[in-house]
Amino acid sequence: MAKRSHTLFRSWFLGPEERSRKPTFGDSGAPLVCSAPCSFHQKNYQPDADTWRGQESRDTCSNPRSVTREGPDVTVDARKKVVALFSRWWFRPDSHRRCPQSAVCERPHRRQSGCKMEFTIRVATLEDCRDMARMITELAEYEKVTDQVKLTQRDLEQDGFSKNPFFQAIIAEVPEQHRSKEGHCKVGYALYFFAYSSWKGRCVYMEDLYVMPEFQSKGIRKALMSKIAQLGLAAGCKQLNFAVLNWNKPSIDFYLSQGCWDVTSDLGYHCMRCEGSALESLASGEPKN
Repeated sequence: MAKRSHTLFRSWFLGPEERSRKPTFGDSGAPLVCSAPCSFHQKNYQPDADTWRGQESRDTCSNPRSVTREGPDVTVDARKKVVALFSRWWFRPDSHRRCPQSAVCERPHRRQSGCKMEFTIRVATLEDCRDMARMITELAEYEKVTDQVKLTQRDLEQDGFSKNPFFQAIIAEVPEQHRSKEGHCKVGYALYFFAYSSWKGRCVYMEDLYVMPEFQSKGIRKALMSKIAQLGLAAGCKQLNFAVLNWNKPSIDFYLSQGCWDVTSDLGYHCMRCEGSALESLASGEPKN
């Protein structure tokens, strides 16, 4: 289909006479494409596409402004250059395809690496609470702390979608044809809220970042985190804070690759918590110790 479309384009743009014209070859067997044939053209010529792969030829050709065919010294005119550019775009490999908003899209897009998986990052709604509760449980199972999860779907609905919400969330969703083995289209989420630093001012805290195992390595995790960073910057935040388990090396490596740093190892801070009866005793003014 691609080659047929390319042929029709050449026929319409150059006319049938030019369409049938084929490149000629020198003694070395490589097509003569410039007045001083360079190794780039000899290696990267694509006979079927009548063009070159990779970088722009004028960036690597030893004589980019005098592109000719063997025989009469006829400079390729503007129309032929347009055809070459079109061919280079049409026959580009998947790895060269880029989403216009590569960091995060609020419309279906393809991952940078050429993966065919499409997904959408959007703001969570009340109807997403059921799937969020499911994925919170899945995350707790991965972290081996399922006994710690006390939250219910109703809690999420009240705390996140009331008049004064305690948190905000975004959802990663895939089309029906890419749904999970269990039939889920909502395959990831990030839960966050805004806080304040006495050193830096406004900041955003990312409580959860989760993508279902079968959808990892698709660029979804980075898209979710990038979206939170965008929302934080839009709100005037100077920091993005979160916690990660010390044994979760894949996640630690991922965060470090995104420019994050370990506050515990670098500054010595530890995350402390007071909950349950200790919290009640503290509130009553009668701490246990």
